[in-house]
Amino acid sequence: MILLCLPDHLDEALIRELASFGQEDLVARRCADLAEVLAGVDAGLANSVLLAGDEPGLDLTVVSKLRAQGVRIGAVPNGRAIGDLRSLGVEVVSEGELVDFVRGSSESGQAPEAATRARIIAVWGPGGSVGRSALVRDLASLAGDALVVDADTHRPSLTQLYGLEETSAIVALARHIERGRDPAELIDSILVDLPRSKGNRRLLAGLNTGERWRELPRVVVDRMWEPLASQTRTILVDVSGGMDGRAERVDRYAVTRSALEAADVVLHVGRGTPVGLRRFVEHIDAVGSDHPAHHRGVVITAPKALGLDGRAKVSELLAGAPMPCEIIRGDRARLDECELSMRAMPIAYPRSGYSKDVRALWDSLATAVPEQP
Repeated sequence: MILLCLPDHLDEALIRELASFGQEDLVARRCADLAEVLAGVDAGLANSVLLAGDEPGLDLTVVSKLRAQGVRIGAVPNGRAIGDLRSLGVEVVSEGELVDFVRGSSESGQAPEAATRARIIAVWGPGGSVGRSALVRDLASLAGDALVVDADTHRPSLTQLYGLEETSAIVALARHIERGRDPAELIDSILVDLPRSKGNRRLLAGLNTGERWRELPRVVVDRMWEPLASQTRTILVDVSGGMDGRAERVDRYAVTRSALEAADVVLHVGRGTPVGLRRFVEHIDAVGSDHPAHHRGVVITAPKALGLDGRAKVSELLAGAPMPCEIIRGDRARLDECELSMRAMPIAYPRSGYSKDVRALWDSLATAVPEQP
């Protein structure tokens, strides 16, 4: 059974053609708008819908609600771009294919081919300021081709670290996708080149304030990664630290959950202080060992915080961790200087212990998840 929400002339022509086959009873209801379509689906009246592509309110949220109930969705362009409809994930049905679609034999609207897939590295860890954003900046400085995404919905800071304008570009991309538009139309115009960097290194700026997190719903963010991955070889995603154990209906960690599921590797970053290590151990224990190959622990030590043999203590503590862990020698004074001058540590101080350890981490990541050709 199907629900129709089409212009009158298409609606009437379709019913006449179905009647010629004696199948007009396949139409459960002819709806006036999307609200009536959603109500009909909720009532269990049909398992398919056929809509006008230019129907007001037809966006990714509506499509996701219908798909969540197992509904097949067809749309007649009716003036709307076919690429936009395919971006929503609906089947594109021409006016000549309406009867075939209703009868269940349409082969129109094939899904587009998947874009070339870059590797995605999500940088996560326990809550607090442990050095995640600075590590993202410094890893990106070692890549020949990288896209940095500020996906922190609590305390976004990458635009400040780079000395760039806070544009909330990630919201602009989310709105574009929500409206069913092709992300490729917008991406080039909202990505900005990273300053003082060689190669193709760009930034998708995050929220200008964490209080705008509601503008990044999960269903939309899930659609970001594929088009972004077509722009580069490596995506480095800075996400909020910590996470509630269970997703709420309105979830502030929706972006974090989406990035972690899309990631090829998750770096869990902790601080090498007594309190920081306790939080880090609790965090990685909660993650568990289901996918150890895709998770790496990183502890940034704090000089003198654990005494003269601090590095050895950290190594001993992490010996039984559920994932491989690496130690990066902290250098607070130089990191603060780089933050003020808006430079990456491996470029400003390539011989520092911190920079050498970050470079070793980057090299190990390249071996674990090679860049795509």
